[in-house]
Amino acid sequence: MKRILLLTDFSNNASNAIAYAMQFFSGDTIEFYVLNVQKVSKYITSDLIASPKKSIYDSVIKNPKKTLEILVNDLKKEYANEAYTFEGVCDYDSFVSAIKQLVEIEHVDMIVMGTNGASSIKETVFGSNTIQVIEKVDLPILVIPNNYKYCKPSQVLFINDTEISMNKNIVKSLVGIISKFHSDLNILTIVNQNEQDKYNLQKEALNSFFKDTALNFYSDQNMSIENAVEHFTATKEIQLIAKIIHVESFFKRIFSKASATEITYASKIPILFL
Repeated sequence: MKRILLLTDFSNNASNAIAYAMQFFSGDTIEFYVLNVQKVSKYITSDLIASPKKSIYDSVIKNPKKTLEILVNDLKKEYANEAYTFEGVCDYDSFVSAIKQLVEIEHVDMIVMGTNGASSIKETVFGSNTIQVIEKVDLPILVIPNNYKYCKPSQVLFINDTEISMNKNIVKSLVGIISKFHSDLNILTIVNQNEQDKYNLQKEALNSFFKDTALNFYSDQNMSIENAVEHFTATKEIQLIAKIIHVESFFKRIFSKASATEITYASKIPILFL
């Protein structure tokens, strides 16, 4: 049984990501944890003094719990024919701390979440909460763009990086996805001349990790990885992008760019961060 964490703030983005997950994992035996995090600190002291105790209780505790209960019950009814179980969790903590705690206690295998509102250049695609989870939670994270409707991932693009060491455990979730959907796996690498030997070793490793899959290798020396991915996704029907990340180098190279146009490909297609 897989354990999947679904994050919700009851927004359309979160609902869309949950709907995607229900179809994505169809046919599997899944234990879903649906987590809503309430940040109590947003209620400042003056609010607490001015508001009746019942009003505070309804706003901070009662209403979110009731909304989550309704959501979970709806999911149970709608997907009664699937081998799914659902457990709603409402926490009152910092966003990342609540996620980390649940991941550790319940031994979660993967997180699925939608994008949320953006407030800066680096957040124009993913949103602040999504950025925090990718940066701070060491787990496969499947990010679903707003309004993206489920489409079977028949064509998967794996963005390879010669600077990142990989092992079978890191790509385990991707191997499972490729096997489940019988997907074509396209592997894109930007290779400098002095990295050719390292690239050849990576190809051998990838062939061993995905030994039951025909791999399509693509490499380029002249384009940036951002432009190469945008070009690739524009010319092929890619339904899922996968990327192993070393958090510090990835965010330094991708999200510190002055222009958001270099990462707009990510806003269109679900991305699995490994």
